[in-house]
Amino acid sequence: MRVYFSHAIRGQVGPRASHDTQSSNCKAAKDMAQQVSRLLASEGGRYAVDFYIPADHEDFVQIGYDEKIISEETILKIDCLIIGERCDACIVYVPSWDELQGGRRVEWRYCIENGVPVIIFSRATQAVNFLKELADGKS
Repeated sequence: MRVYFSHAIRGQVGPRASHDTQSSNCKAAKDMAQQVSRLLASEGGRYAVDFYIPADHEDFVQIGYDEKIISEETILKIDCLIIGERCDACIVYVPSWDELQGGRRVEWRYCIENGVPVIIFSRATQAVNFLKELADGKS
């Protein structure tokens, strides 16, 4: 199962976010993805999930954005195409101290409007339970 891992890049700071802030947000997302992966792996290989994590591609996107080669609107359109055409589900990471906004809201809304299974989560166990139920055909 391929799952889009939606997460903050600029976060609450928005367009004024520094590259350091963006790097920090991407690291937090990668760390959470590792937690979810470890928990799924502890199920004895029963749940095979391949995550698409935007943070893994952020250098490319950031250079394109900084050089005005690609806009935020275009980035989000591509993200939604990846969700719709290449993923089976989407999990949206919103830490307990944060709120759903920005690109995550766009991706979440896309999932809702297009019937893509989606969950907003703050704890790894929430994402794991959703993915296990989805894989088991219960969602």
